[in-house]
Amino acid sequence: MALRWHRSRVVLIGDSAHAMLPTLGYGLTLGLENGFALAQALLCNCDGAPESALRRFDRRVVSRSRDMVAVMSDLTELFYFRAEGSVTRESLQAHMARFRGLAETTVF
Repeated sequence: MALRWHRSRVVLIGDSAHAMLPTLGYGLTLGLENGFALAQALLCNCDGAPESALRRFDRRVVSRSRDMVAVMSDLTELFYFRAEGSVTRESLQAHMARFRGLAETTVF
């Protein structure tokens, strides 16, 4: 995942920046969060320079999106690629705690 999602006045959001497997159906939500964060960055831009708003957008969404994609990748591996019956409550608990922590800190 790139550290910068904009070049000049072109911005990537959603699956164009961070394709996600459909585990827990969070891809659409993360794309909506990206759009909301971009709108906030542009509307709340004090100095009027689009470049500073886009840098603020990058700082805000790139690390969160990277963390969410990593959690979904781990959960996908557990749900779809482990032998049937090998996933235990304990093996799932830490991943779900990471997901809950991220989901509770949404930009909405």
